[in-house]
Amino acid sequence: MTQPPVLLSFSARALDEHAEDQACQHALQYDTLKLEYQSLGLPFLCELPFDAQLGDVIALYATSVQARCASFSAEAPLTKEALETGHQSLQLKGQGESGEYIVQLSLIGRHGMVKNSVEYNAYINSAVEQENVTTDKSSVMSNSVASALKRHTTNLMASVLAIF
Repeated sequence: MTQPPVLLSFSARALDEHAEDQACQHALQYDTLKLEYQSLGLPFLCELPFDAQLGDVIALYATSVQARCASFSAEAPLTKEALETGHQSLQLKGQGESGEYIVQLSLIGRHGMVKNSVEYNAYINSAVEQENVTTDKSSVMSNSVASALKRHTTNLMASVLAIF
């Protein structure tokens, strides 16, 4: 069974905005998303901000509130088609237990700088059995740690450069 994608945006939206798009579950920044993780992952449709450019990367990470590294992640470079439509589809994949998560949506520029970022609260029900996961836990952990380290270093550098 497939579920409709969740529509995420970098800006706060009015409740009635985007009412014409009935294929998506609408997410407001301060709502808690209720997500059912399935073997194919979690589908998201991300609205691109005005400053998105060809070559930028859209990234989505879900980190348990009790953990330090992302359990679920997705990244995709922006294409000309995505810029024309103003949306990028992402499939959040990974492994983790059911519980509360912070979902971070980021637009990363060509040089690794975070151009835009927003966070959502989510409850992910991970009903996928651990036997179905074919990736090695240590490689998932190392990839998650590397992604988190890159993200935090980028944020730190952006803060330092903002002073000048």
